[in-house]
Amino acid sequence: MGLTKKAQIKRAKALGEAVAEELFTSMQNPRYRGPNFKWEGYSDMAAQFARVQAFTAFPHQIGEDIETVAAEAARQKASELLNKTLNSETQSHDGKIQN
Repeated sequence: MGLTKKAQIKRAKALGEAVAEELFTSMQNPRYRGPNFKWEGYSDMAAQFARVQAFTAFPHQIGEDIETVAAEAARQKASELLNKTLNSETQSHDGKIQN
């Protein structure tokens, strides 16, 4: 028996977040980034990867566009990861923002 629409959406969101996290971890290594990689494009790249993963993971979708759900979850998680990293890198040890 297939997944319900609600279950597909929940799993698609989890898949999107997992894709963003794995890609973020991989891109920490300069060897995986390549010469043309820019962090500004990371959120879009994560969304595209999640869209492809959702397409293959949910061949029998119910209702809502599952690829879009996964892509948006990946984009949101990617933005959170970038913001968290940027914020932690701009704070000094005493918690003040450095200029």
